[in-house]
Amino acid sequence: MSNWSDDSKWNNSWSSTREIGQGGQGTTKYVTHNNKNKEGCLKVLSRQGDQERRLRFFREATAYDTCQHPLIPRLISSNAHLHDNLEHKLFIVTEYIPGPTLSEYIDKNGPICLEQAIIITIKLLDVLDHLHEHDWIHRDIKPDNIILKNEQPHEPVLLDFGLCHKFKEELTQLTEYNDELGNRFLRLPDLSIGSLNKRDTRTDLTFAGGIFLYVLTGLFPATLSDTQGKMPHQREEFKTKLSERIPPNATQKVLKIFDSCFSTLISDRVPTAAILQNELQQIISHQETETVSDLTDLEYILEHSRRASSKQSIETNEHCKKVHQILKDTLKSLLSELGNQFKPWNRDPLQLRSTISTITGCTTNDNNEIRFTPKWSIEHKGSEIVISSTSGYAYRLDAKNQNIDKDLNTSLRSHFLSHIRELIDHPYRQVTYRGFFKGHTFHSIQAALKEASKTNKLIFLVVFDEKHQSFSELDHALGYFMEYENNKNIVHENFITAITPLSESKDICKSEHLETVRWHLIDKNGHCLSQDDVYANPKEGARTLLDLVNIQNSKTT
Repeated sequence: MSNWSDDSKWNNSWSSTREIGQGGQGTTKYVTHNNKNKEGCLKVLSRQGDQERRLRFFREATAYDTCQHPLIPRLISSNAHLHDNLEHKLFIVTEYIPGPTLSEYIDKNGPICLEQAIIITIKLLDVLDHLHEHDWIHRDIKPDNIILKNEQPHEPVLLDFGLCHKFKEELTQLTEYNDELGNRFLRLPDLSIGSLNKRDTRTDLTFAGGIFLYVLTGLFPATLSDTQGKMPHQREEFKTKLSERIPPNATQKVLKIFDSCFSTLISDRVPTAAILQNELQQIISHQETETVSDLTDLEYILEHSRRASSKQSIETNEHCKKVHQILKDTLKSLLSELGNQFKPWNRDPLQLRSTISTITGCTTNDNNEIRFTPKWSIEHKGSEIVISSTSGYAYRLDAKNQNIDKDLNTSLRSHFLSHIRELIDHPYRQVTYRGFFKGHTFHSIQAALKEASKTNKLIFLVVFDEKHQSFSELDHALGYFMEYENNKNIVHENFITAITPLSESKDICKSEHLETVRWHLIDKNGHCLSQDDVYANPKEGARTLLDLVNIQNSKTT
């Protein structure tokens, strides 16, 4: 029997005995069928005259009808397929799920233990994996939209698909660019006004991480970053609550999961529900099998106490400064050992809170364009100092241990040597490390094409003339074009990046020489879709990149 009804209003077939709640899309009631022994949860659209809301309501009903999962309510009846007919007052009746919402359960019982929290989150991720596999995103996951069926933590039923999205839905049906989606439980930049990431499954996974944090602490994460730049789990009130719920030997694994879920940059978040489920399952398995000595526990507790000290920020800043000095000293010593055939290239460091950003590298004595000058970041993350560079360097130090790791010098020396050798063998490849873009930048068109065929993304290719005295003004033009952090984010989230010399790009760039560096938008088959000079203006860069995102979206939908 069809779940779609031709009733013009809900009370033609249903009767209500009580109201359950209010939502953004409408009122919900407990209902029973007039002629059959059936109960359900009724939702009536609140603004019946709004065509876009009517269409969203139909999408919500379709989600219930197509996403068959034990932890998603079944669609029983709806007339939302008649959304074009304004005489029909749209309603949805779904399976009635007895039990408290997750927020009611936590309000009554308080935060739960780690194992129960993991079970709830894994079950929720099972639902999300099912949704994503069937091309749906929920986008409104919060404690009020989860019911613990019969008050059982292992049966979290996901409700309210009012903001859900179907991947294959025509983009022209609903306009969301200027809308803010989501909820106050956790406001995400990917769902804010003007965001290009409103239809990314990783948004749901971030909400799942928020639910995991909530059931452990009873606190709403609210935002990914507070006024001090701290992620939810790094804030003092959360750290105190988490220490009461998480055994010492599981703490770092749990915090690592939160690091991944709550990254501001969506491309750095955990990519799939299955991966996050596996990480959570490993924590349970680890707890069941590992025994930890009293000495290890004692050392960990002492370290945790030091971490909570009010002196932490000052100590960490000093530690970061020491690491920066070692970075400069290591390069200086190495260049001296090489007989001063190369000279150092340093920019004054910029320090913001517990992060130092700088450029440290070297150049040949005869040509400043032939140089290895990556951008470096020395950053305090959780319990570690993370040293990284645009040339792919990565190293971690214990933030509490003021004695710098002896292996750091050896590691830095090895990294510099390998790139100085490349400076001799492949001098023009070094431009990819200058930090114009976030993430990996390819120095070969073929390598970029190979990646494009795997990811189905377009390539943002920059071509310069290696015979030009200043590489077609590469540093000046591309540096300003990509100056805004948002410009870097747009490129990083939407395109594969490559920078190649003119001699290796003849099939794409037909010029004999380039006074000004040029960008090209390339598809996975090597066809150029658009191209122009790179203008040394960040506002022009922003306008250009948004136009290219539209091309990318048109190619992938």
